[in-house]
Amino acid sequence: MISFNNIKVCFNPGTPMESHALCGITLRIAEGEFVTVIGSNGAGKSTLLNALTGDINLQSGTLDVDGVNITKWSTARRASVVARVFQDPMVGTCSDLSIEENLALAYRRGQVRNLSKALDTRIREEFRTYIAMLKMGLEDRLKDPIGLLSGGQRQTISLLMAVMSPMKILVLDEHTAALDPKTAHFVIELTQKIVRERGLTVLMVTHSMHQALE
Repeated sequence: MISFNNIKVCFNPGTPMESHALCGITLRIAEGEFVTVIGSNGAGKSTLLNALTGDINLQSGTLDVDGVNITKWSTARRASVVARVFQDPMVGTCSDLSIEENLALAYRRGQVRNLSKALDTRIREEFRTYIAMLKMGLEDRLKDPIGLLSGGQRQTISLLMAVMSPMKILVLDEHTAALDPKTAHFVIELTQKIVRERGLTVLMVTHSMHQALE
């Protein structure tokens, strides 16, 4: 499914600040596997995720998904294959847009954009049904700016946004680290439910040994 082939990433090469973040990583992740990455700060965990999502370029090595070499693919092009939930709930959503507008952006992720309506009655009803599954009462607040929600509510919606469009790989970058224990537990349970139902391949970074083992 995912093949990292001797990948190397170096920041600030040729300067006094040169830092080798990934030094020849080779890793195979099978379809449907849930892989947890743990390690101290600066170990290269997020760099590994960035290499997969296309947010950084490799100095050398290749990356294959389903036997296709995606090393040169842009982040936008990879969006049809891989989706990501960030540690900071504010990163994955746009505060000034409404809940339904944020959902509309995620709904069209990885698709060719054109001049058409992002929202209509059918899509709004689909969003309403989708959000109602959270049992948080947000289905009646779709027109509210998402910036009015709590961090936990925004992170929960970020998770739903990540899996709205067809994709194969879910990347979780310490996606519960900024949440209180009760909300973190809810988000983890929701994550497990979504992953099981959709048979996703997951790469999750966490500092929690309890989460990693679970």
